[in-house]
Amino acid sequence: NNIFQIYPIDLYKSEIKKDFKIVYMSTINLDFDSNKKKFWEENKEKILEDFTIIDNKDFLLSKLSGKNLHEINAYYRAIKLHLRFEIISHLKKRLKDKFLLIGDDWQKYSFNALNSNYDIKKNKKIYEGNICLDLGCIEGSSSLYSRSNQIIESGGLIVQSKQMDSNEKWGQLSKHIVFKDFNDLNVVIDEIFKDYQNANKILEKIYNHFLN
Repeated sequence: NNIFQIYPIDLYKSEIKKDFKIVYMSTINLDFDSNKKKFWEENKEKILEDFTIIDNKDFLLSKLSGKNLHEINAYYRAIKLHLRFEIISHLKKRLKDKFLLIGDDWQKYSFNALNSNYDIKKNKKIYEGNICLDLGCIEGSSSLYSRSNQIIESGGLIVQSKQMDSNEKWGQLSKHIVFKDFNDLNVVIDEIFKDYQNANKILEKIYNHFLN
């Protein structure tokens, strides 16, 4: 009765909407204890230079020596949420009305965001034909998980922060949809806005990539 899906299986072929938006759905909560906030502030600059450093085991263990795995995981989750906040702040400022943010929690941080929606069918309609931002699972580093699978199955063009298995799962598509810092993200977004037909080609390649 319970299905743990690790791969997109129910694909819907779509095209990019002429009036497409960059869509992001998520929750956000930065109410952490002072130690986690201090850790973020002390390492923020280095993390924002290369988002993937938070998945570097040596980096985490060197910065959090003496803490057990449960504690390290709690810090990891806090770091990912802070990073999520910085990326969304960057995109909202840069894209303005072209960026569609969905999630009640964002409103308490003064973001113009739509209310959360837990209807899967409605979410799939929102993803369809839009550019869908994915910042990875809060629990770890994996390209394919529930949210990214849903985006792919809905016919949305996924743009994803680099995960530990990005090259393996995306192959040549990585250069079009994967980013590891703000510069990469800007290049990916600019490429999509510059060439609508090319964006459609990328979406079709994603569809074919998972078709079989």
